[in-house]
Amino acid sequence: MQAEINELETELQEIASEDHRSGDPEKQKFSREWRRLAGAVGGRSLQWNKWLELRAKLHEYSAQRESSFSVAETYYCLDTALLQGEQVLKMNHPIDQDLAFFREWLARPKAGDNFLRGLEAGFPKYGGSGSAEHTNR
Repeated sequence: MQAEINELETELQEIASEDHRSGDPEKQKFSREWRRLAGAVGGRSLQWNKWLELRAKLHEYSAQRESSFSVAETYYCLDTALLQGEQVLKMNHPIDQDLAFFREWLARPKAGDNFLRGLEAGFPKYGGSGSAEHTNR
């Protein structure tokens, strides 16, 4: 099944490249704007259909893997994930200078080249209170 997933990934990359080279301004935005891809002509784009096919295969693969775990292995995985999540939540928020540098890097043509568009361009901004607020650039 992993080979099937790899094949679907390769096909998706080829379709995305074709869309990017197509000259169609709408299709060229698909790889950068998820909502635009999902809403394209009622969701009937070749790239969107390949995403759905890949999603179904990944779901099937995940279900197959989960059914092969013992109860002990399942609890171990859950415990590990919870502990890792707890460690992440205890981390400090990034400092303003680091966020500013990262945003500037994302905007540079020879770096991030503004590869995020639409809602994906929203970037967490941490205020003095320590809570995250979602902002769009």
